[in-house]
Amino acid sequence: RISGFFSELKGSTTDASQPLGAAPRGGAAPAAAAPSASGTGGTVDTAGSISTAAARAGTSALLLGGQTFGTTVGTQTLDLGTKSNQVLLQGETLKFNVADTSLIDTNTAVRDSTTAKLVLGSTSFVPADITNAAPLIGKAEVRTVSIAERLEAPKANEAKDYTTSTRYEAVRGLIALADTLEAEDGGDEAGLFEGVVFHGVRGDPALFYDTEVEVGNPDRPLPVVDSTDPNDQNTLNNLRRSLPLRTVLAERWRLPLMLQAPRRSKVDESAYFSDGADLSDNTVALMRQLEGRIKLYRDAISLSQSLLDSLRKQAVALDQRIQAVGEDLAEARHDVAVTRALIAEEEARLAAINDRRAQILRDHVRFIAYQRPREAELISTAPMRQLDPGLLEAPVPACLKAHQDAPDELADLLAVVREAPSRWFAAVPALLDKLDRVDLLVKTMQSAQLRSQILNLRVAAKPATVAVKGVAGAIAALQGKQLASVQQLRVAATRIDPVLIGNLGWQGARSEAEKVVSLGDLIDGEHGSGLVASRAAAVFESISRIAACLHEAFSGVLPSIRLDWAERLSQFDATPRLRNLAGLPRWGELDYETRRELQAFADWLFGQMKSGDSEAESLMNDVVHMCLLLASHASVNRIVSGRLPAPVTAVPGIRLPIRVTDGLKLRVGMQALVYQADRVVARARVDDLASSEVSTTVLHVEGNRLELAAETRVQFVAADSPVAMSSARLASVKIR
Repeated sequence: RISGFFSELKGSTTDASQPLGAAPRGGAAPAAAAPSASGTGGTVDTAGSISTAAARAGTSALLLGGQTFGTTVGTQTLDLGTKSNQVLLQGETLKFNVADTSLIDTNTAVRDSTTAKLVLGSTSFVPADITNAAPLIGKAEVRTVSIAERLEAPKANEAKDYTTSTRYEAVRGLIALADTLEAEDGGDEAGLFEGVVFHGVRGDPALFYDTEVEVGNPDRPLPVVDSTDPNDQNTLNNLRRSLPLRTVLAERWRLPLMLQAPRRSKVDESAYFSDGADLSDNTVALMRQLEGRIKLYRDAISLSQSLLDSLRKQAVALDQRIQAVGEDLAEARHDVAVTRALIAEEEARLAAINDRRAQILRDHVRFIAYQRPREAELISTAPMRQLDPGLLEAPVPACLKAHQDAPDELADLLAVVREAPSRWFAAVPALLDKLDRVDLLVKTMQSAQLRSQILNLRVAAKPATVAVKGVAGAIAALQGKQLASVQQLRVAATRIDPVLIGNLGWQGARSEAEKVVSLGDLIDGEHGSGLVASRAAAVFESISRIAACLHEAFSGVLPSIRLDWAERLSQFDATPRLRNLAGLPRWGELDYETRRELQAFADWLFGQMKSGDSEAESLMNDVVHMCLLLASHASVNRIVSGRLPAPVTAVPGIRLPIRVTDGLKLRVGMQALVYQADRVVARARVDDLASSEVSTTVLHVEGNRLELAAETRVQFVAADSPVAMSSARLASVKIR
């Protein structure tokens, strides 16, 4: 439109001062109609002339093609005609009369001249009327794009560059990954890329050359992708479009060629976009192949992990089975050692009897008479009554003077007895009367509250025990039952309010203290009374000693009778009543002294509890039951074994270090039995304890000298065990 405007401007010959309508377009101008008045001082006639009354300071004219625009003082004239046709549109004349003195703005004149107007009754048209016309009449053209935006690089070029860079970075990353995997595998090629194909575009420089020497060779130029020559197209069709990824990873010289685009003779945005789309598809295809390969690896890893977990579970099960078999084997070895010791002891006793008999026959028998056995017994057996011995030591005072160690299981149950409420005991409630102030009772209950919380934490942190059967299961059930019962009662101590207790007075505070305070709370002495603490500790110490003596007395019963007791008492869920031990099987087979001792211990223990309190009697009944079961069951957990850390020459009196796995179960004074195969070849006494090693003194060695190899098996037994060396022989050994 601007070009047409300047063309018409250059070819115009109309005088700029000619008034509008002076040169008719296409014929003579018709007569002007009568003007009509206007509100602004101008007139508009029926022929289309508009005049204004404003005066002009001078005269100016502007020629627009075949149109004439003229101004005079007080009058402006606009002729909408052309050079070739002097007749106005429909014979109309448009005339402006401006009364003011301002000049017409040039830009406004140009804009008015190029704005589409309604053409009425034109007799003829020129080409400029058509070529310079707007497609939509009256629509304003708004340009919103700046020149800088028009000069931006095409998006297709940018997309192609990004896809080229993406493929290059992807392949370079795969090369780095391949090098890392190869280094980790000790130089072996990674199998991750086996069977993966690298695809290229048509005429891809990275796939065109066969060797690195051909790169940049003018005799082998890159083909033109968009060539119209059939031969070139056949050559392009025969070029390869893919390579194994392993080949690309090995031929690193192809990597820079991936940054080059296929050669083209006609480069446009559509070609760039096509190349970019192809490169993106090929890169995605490469990543999809690797994704599928990685998924296969992950599936294999998942299956391997499942198999590994299964093998670990089986290994754990086998370890548990081996541990169970090892415990059975250790128990069997312990039984064999005990049996051999008993056999040796019995053989020694029989040998001593035979020696004594032989001595009697040799020294005192002068002659031997033989008597024929009678066919019938002619002598009647005289009535006989077994007389019980009368001069026997009282069992309880003798036990309190002795020092007996209780087994670990019995010690755990006695710890539960220590936490039992004070009202369960016969003599303990009287100790509360010694706390003759309210503040002492409040301190005692605060200590009970704190110790109850600690007990709950200990029970919660206790590891879960493995379910066992038989005598061992009955032993574990006894402790678990009483611990749960006492813990439930101790929960009430955590709910007390010391402030409210202090407001109850001494009588009320003592009544509440008897409900929640345990024997252990009084022993701890947080109340501040040393007399009460010492007397409470004496009560617990006496119960512990008598229980240990009862266990030892039960252990002295014949094994066959103890076995019957254990089998009979461990079969029932309900604990049997053991206040009167006469109800035990084969009780009558025990001698009078043993029966008297066992019953005296049981009576004393039950006498320490409050009479008529079923919970208190049940607790002490379980203590007696535990003593009986422990005496009837040789727990393999108490069999502690060890190994010699180094070879040593064993002679009596030397120090012998022994490596152990669980030194907490050992005690000073225990004896160590050194085995070769299944035979005890040396004995030692434990003198010092450490976490993983104990120090012993050799007591006896076969042949007085023996070479012991490293990792020789050692088994520890209690000093009072039947297989242990007697105290008389222990006293005769001198430490070197």
